[in-house]
Amino acid sequence: MRQVELERERLGRDLHTGVGQLLVAIRLQLEVIATQLPTPSAGVQQALDRIASLANDAGEQVRAISRRLHPPEWQRLSLEAAVRQLWESSGVPQRFEASLRIDPLPREPEQKLKYWCTGRRRKR
Repeated sequence: MRQVELERERLGRDLHTGVGQLLVAIRLQLEVIATQLPTPSAGVQQALDRIASLANDAGEQVRAISRRLHPPEWQRLSLEAAVRQLWESSGVPQRFEASLRIDPLPREPEQKLKYWCTGRRRKR
């Protein structure tokens, strides 16, 4: 099982850093075209917009797949530890006089629920 998990982590990282970075590069090249060609014809502008949209959609899919293969660190934590980490990184306790109290849960949510919550987010 540990080998399977290590391979999933590697695939998730490779997908994110490899394909994800290529998609970012495509979007950057589109910005270069936009600065070099400030008033393209309607057909060219439509094609550029479509390329940008496809690159964004592909990037979202890559991130979703990568998260399912290698979830963010907070998904590996207990719910209480994840909420505490989010609380500390939010800046709320530093900006306001606030404290966090977490009552014990009857049980920890299943890991697949954590995967589902982050892997299923989509633009509507």
